[in-house]
Amino acid sequence: MPMRIALIGYGKMGKAIERIALSRGHETVLKIDLDNGQDLTPENLSKADVAIEFTGPASARDNLLKCAGAGIPVVCGSTGWLESYPVVREAFEKKGSAFIYASNFSIGVNIFFELNKKLAELMKQQLNYEVSIEEIHHTEKKDAPSGTAITLGEEIIKTSQQKNKWVLRQAQDDKLRQAQGDKLRQVQGDSPTELKLPPAWAGLKFFNVYGPNEYHKARMASVIFHSYNQIIKNGFVKLFKSHKSEFKDGEQLRDFIYVKDVLKICFWFLDCWQKDHKSFISGIYNVGTGKARSFNDLVKATFFAMDLNPEIQYIDMPEDIRNTYQYYTQAEMQKIKTAGYNEKMFPLEEGVDDYLRNYLSKNEYY
Repeated sequence: MPMRIALIGYGKMGKAIERIALSRGHETVLKIDLDNGQDLTPENLSKADVAIEFTGPASARDNLLKCAGAGIPVVCGSTGWLESYPVVREAFEKKGSAFIYASNFSIGVNIFFELNKKLAELMKQQLNYEVSIEEIHHTEKKDAPSGTAITLGEEIIKTSQQKNKWVLRQAQDDKLRQAQGDKLRQVQGDSPTELKLPPAWAGLKFFNVYGPNEYHKARMASVIFHSYNQIIKNGFVKLFKSHKSEFKDGEQLRDFIYVKDVLKICFWFLDCWQKDHKSFISGIYNVGTGKARSFNDLVKATFFAMDLNPEIQYIDMPEDIRNTYQYYTQAEMQKIKTAGYNEKMFPLEEGVDDYLRNYLSKNEYY
């Protein structure tokens, strides 16, 4: 059933929530960000069926109390405000409104929470062992420690015979980390542990890479590689049907990036370091095009690069992956652009054409 959603917090998380909500047929009727907090009124909230609150420690409490006063159900993922949790909970109970809070909504992390409880129980008799939590975060992390770390720490404290509170400690080389654009926070019961980082580093998160020299990857090779071979053998390409009403067959979206663009980015980072290593901004960067395209687009480009008319057959997706299959991925590229990378990338059709005509069809390596 479609829902009308009030988004309170319109940063990265808010935009991601909106994108998913719209893809599933829901509607956003109110968006609250830093510049329009005055719009969070009972009248505006009454237009929504539910509010989703992802802001920060400074505003979460007041936002939640306003929603409670308006009698609207809330899902909250903000952290750093839990000293006010009893007050907020009481406000929702008085109104009889639903309120769901979690420090982390990831299924994997919540499984880890349960494993952490079991581990704490197993280790409580092992008095010769120390316990600490170390976490590294991106530069835009608003609160330290994270809600996830606090949840883990508090579960350990419930069981531990040695710890009765958690303590936030800065690592000894924290100033270096902040200068490099990274933050380290520790939740510890005892002394901090020093962790050394290289003077400059970059972690690159590659999205859907395609291009020459992927013969060795077997089934993990790109869809273009497999499509080319299917066309040679059968004359057609098989793609998964969609099992979500908002996506047509073959319209599942990915951020496809040509390997030549990947190499340009890698060498750009190296050049930046060599030219001016003191101003090098260390961190984790996405490597994609920033533009999601469908599998239909990709396969059609493959046919056209082979001077053939597209012939696509859609097959059922295996049931064991239907619930976890990703229908949309797209790299957020603002961080690398801010760092200074602004080279033009291969459009999908041009990259596929270059790959097919100059490498795959000739069976040539890069």
